[in-house]
Amino acid sequence: MRRLLLASAVALLCRCHDSQPPAKPPAASPTTKPAPQDKGPAVSGEDPAYLLDLADLYLKYKKYDEAQRIYFEIQKTSKDPETVGRAMYGVALVHIMKGEHKLAIGPLISAIQTAPPSGRAELKFMLVGLYVDTGDEAAAERVLDEMLREPDHEMQVRNQIYNRLAELYVRRNDLKGLAAKLEKMSEADPKNREILTVLAQLYSGRLQDFARALAVCEKLLTMSHDDPAALQAVMESAARAGKPDRALEVMEKLLKTVEKDVAAQIRVMKLLGGHLLQAKAWEKAAAVLDRAEKLCPTPAEKDDVRMGLYTALKELPGRLPERVKELEKAAEDPKDESALRGLLLIHQRFTGATAKADEVLAKLLALKPEDPAYLSAGVDIARQKGDHERVAALFEKLLDVDVRSAGNLLETYVNALKLAGKMERALPLLLKAAERDAALRVAFLAQSGELMLRAGQREAAVKLWERMRSAVRESKKAADYLAAVVVLKRAGAFQEAMELCQEALKLGADAATLANLLLEGADLLDLLKKPEEAEKLCREILRRTEFSDEARRAAQKKLAELQQRPRK
Repeated sequence: MRRLLLASAVALLCRCHDSQPPAKPPAASPTTKPAPQDKGPAVSGEDPAYLLDLADLYLKYKKYDEAQRIYFEIQKTSKDPETVGRAMYGVALVHIMKGEHKLAIGPLISAIQTAPPSGRAELKFMLVGLYVDTGDEAAAERVLDEMLREPDHEMQVRNQIYNRLAELYVRRNDLKGLAAKLEKMSEADPKNREILTVLAQLYSGRLQDFARALAVCEKLLTMSHDDPAALQAVMESAARAGKPDRALEVMEKLLKTVEKDVAAQIRVMKLLGGHLLQAKAWEKAAAVLDRAEKLCPTPAEKDDVRMGLYTALKELPGRLPERVKELEKAAEDPKDESALRGLLLIHQRFTGATAKADEVLAKLLALKPEDPAYLSAGVDIARQKGDHERVAALFEKLLDVDVRSAGNLLETYVNALKLAGKMERALPLLLKAAERDAALRVAFLAQSGELMLRAGQREAAVKLWERMRSAVRESKKAADYLAAVVVLKRAGAFQEAMELCQEALKLGADAATLANLLLEGADLLDLLKKPEEAEKLCREILRRTEFSDEARRAAQKKLAELQQRPRK
């Protein structure tokens, strides 16, 4: 009879909430002495597995007292340590959901101590979070240190441990302290490649201490002389630490590991060339990139390398004019596309000789009149010359040939028509383009809506933005959401933009897109008169270690702006 009543209760709760019972929470187990447990009112004994299902269901529907009472009954009556641990995990969840984080710590520790090994890491990370939330960062660090001493964690878990450690030190603004901690760990375990790898990443990344990064990478290389990853790390660190000769020496070793793979050799030389450019080692950068250019099999791949090469040559007296003469001689053959492309790039990007660039482009368009790259270059040159009609004509041709390439020049086209006083010409073309390419639909619809708004067609623009929002939701891409959020904010539709921003934050996104979404969200919350919520998003950006320094600076600036305003 008792069992039937419990079954009826479960079924009734499920029907009332139009849902299925939740899956069981993960099993558990840590390392510190449990805190004293709460004591809940008892219920009479039943099958523990059955009671766990009922307690979990109560927990899901926020019936916290009922859930806690059953979890305590299981703890008191069950003789199975794992089942008791599961019940204590449930008690911890009750406290967490009620915002009682200190009270959750003791039950969670009990749960960890009885959990199977496969479930402990997840629960320990939860414990670390509780310690941080309650201001006991020292205890959080102790748990992470203990986890690092445990030998059986997979690499993914160990990486998460290091990330959580980094988060603690970022909160204290003490990354140098983290480096010192890792150095001591490495001294105690000098053969541990994992610690050295994390240390090298810390020095070369957030701390920008390239000399120390190089020293650590050299240690890694001594452990595996032919390891491509170690060779690459030394090569990059040496270039950034101002030791180009060492970087070139290691590059030659790295090239031998990929001597049968031309594409890989080009990648290695481009990588080193980029670092040498940043270090302003112009001569050595030019030598490496010149060598890479000769290996490139296609004109487009050559152009990619040439940007860096010509940047270096421009800094070396007389070298860029020498290259121009070489290319002009080769271009005497009107079919030498590679030489013409090289001249176009130099005149368009480096010498500013727009007229010469236009002459070279005419020869390239004669060879390939519908090449998207040449049409795009034509749009850019016409923009530089202020020839708005030619910008529009070339863009419209490009729109027929390659919608994707045209999408990159959309604002250039719209601005040219605005300056030419012919805005009405753009709208039908952009609406048509939106139907042709799903990947760019959001961008085309957004720009079309702005054109309508400028023309005073607000109602039509609002309808179009409804289509844009539908397209965003169909794409399920955070980058599309970001584009739509920016457009709606610019149009003053702050609430609609914030709704899309909140949806986007639930999607997977790369670090750059996610940081921009959080920044836009903070700005929108400020515009919606919710400064406290805006501050939370700014602090979220500052807390996250994967975001760029640029994003963190923007968040810091916004936070300072919010904090300086008087509050009611």
